[in-house]
Order: sequence, then structure tokens, then C-alpha cells
Amino acid sequence: MQPASGNNSNANAGAGQTPAPAPAPAPAPAAGNANSGAAAAGNLQTFTETLGGVEPPVVTTLANGQFQVDGNAAFANKQNALIRSW
Repeated sequence: MQPASGNNSNANAGAGQTPAPAPAPAPAPAAGNANSGAAAAGNLQTFTETLGGVEPPVVTTLANGQFQVDGNAAFANKQNALIRSW
């Protein structure tokens, strides 16, 4: 048996302690084009500029865990989907 000490190394809050407050909600997405400014909600492509006057396609997560590039096939991993959308 270990001797009692003044420090409580248990990660759980002890009796009488107040739990930490909940995090603030995420800000609402900006209106307009899905690629203007910051990436719109749901669009994983953060590149917001145009290349040769062409905007990168939107990349979204599918319900089955794959990543969809607008106008292309679904990809198994996010990195490949983002590379394809350039």
C-alpha cells in the first residue's frame, strides 16, 4: 500500500470539483462560392485561389469514410483526394 500524499494524480475530477466548461460552437460558414475565402463547411480543400482561372473542385467526406472530389471518383484516403483536386 502506498502512503497518502497531498497530490491527487487521478485524472477524474474529485468530489466537489466543477467540470471544465464545454467548448464554444464552431463559427458559421461564409456564404458564397464553396472555394472563396476559407474552405466552406464540408469542403476539405483549403486552397482558395484559382490556377489558370480554374477553381479546385470541392472535396467532401462520404458516409462510408471515403473522400469525394467533385466530378471524380471517390478516394480511400483524404491525401489522395486533395492531391487529385489540385
